[in-house]
Amino acid sequence: MPFETGNQLAKGGARPGSGPKPDNIKRELQQILDEAVPDEHRKDIFVMLATRARSGDTKAAALVLGYIYGKPVERKSHSFENESDSDLIAGTAAILQGLAGAFAGNAEARAATAEPDGSDTESGE
Repeated sequence: MPFETGNQLAKGGARPGSGPKPDNIKRELQQILDEAVPDEHRKDIFVMLATRARSGDTKAAALVLGYIYGKPVERKSHSFENESDSDLIAGTAAILQGLAGAFAGNAEARAATAEPDGSDTESGE
């Protein structure tokens, strides 16, 4: 059972190995990058990248702008292109309302969650 006494998962909180990686790994990666691309080459690389961006390379432009201004926040839009999407959402909303009512003991709402043949989905009648 998930909430039995002594069950580590029932306690919540951080799990072993989760969370940010230790600073020593970050430092090691930075050292590898510093050795691979010495300071005297970094400006040349950025100038080359900026030149490509100015000449129309959109990937280079996105990278340069990302370093200068930071990457933009990704926004997700939920739009419904056709009527069937709206019908799906309306049907899902009705089912969720029915389930909420069923948990609250509302017989009318429980009837809304019944199977098409009239049987109750909870009791299996």
